[in-house]
Amino acid sequence: MALPIIQDREGKNLYFVDGDTLSDDPKARGKSYRIKGFDAFEKDSVYVDDDGEYVYKRGESLGNVDTKTIAEIIKKGNFKPNYTAEKDVYNRELVDFTNDRGQDLVKELYRHGIARVDKFTWCKYKD
Repeated sequence: MALPIIQDREGKNLYFVDGDTLSDDPKARGKSYRIKGFDAFEKDSVYVDDDGEYVYKRGESLGNVDTKTIAEIIKKGNFKPNYTAEKDVYNRELVDFTNDRGQDLVKELYRHGIARVDKFTWCKYKD
């Protein structure tokens, strides 16, 4: 399955690794970005380990659907990433998404029941 693609405000392609992680490389080997404020289901993936071997990693049951749904919401809502200098524990740059109407992507995901409340939920979204 091809990775869903979105573009930032400058026209740079970003590829979904899963519903809350993007990469600037179609093979997910480039710079990684983590959408802050929620945790998406993990999707199935194949990666190359340190020995150069391909490894299949099974995701969660809704991971592939979750990723596709979030990508479609970003595209249809015209949400664009706001880059920050913040990093997560995996050294991914944290980003949030807004659109020209001032809507916050993650707030919309919670409002519509797409994002689940868990330990990764930021306080501003727990209302």
